[in-house]
Amino acid sequence: MAKPVLDSLKELVSQLGEGVTNDVHRRLELCWKEFYQIEKDPDVPMEVYQKTRTVLEEITVALEAFEAGAITVKEFNRIKTKILEE
Repeated sequence: MAKPVLDSLKELVSQLGEGVTNDVHRRLELCWKEFYQIEKDPDVPMEVYQKTRTVLEEITVALEAFEAGAITVKEFNRIKTKILEE
């Protein structure tokens, strides 16, 4: 069950890394929906669950801050690079 979430998350992060922003909200929403599904799966290791949640939260917060004008493009790119390194 964790694989679809990780694949969707990998796709989203890849998209952000390439600077592609179309459909990013739809992909992020899909990642969260899939994440909530693994939350109920006892076979998913806790470290996968925690890491996935952390990355999703960081992406969500950074995207919202950027769109609200609270951070610059440079700061958004710094955060994005940090996420991609993880």
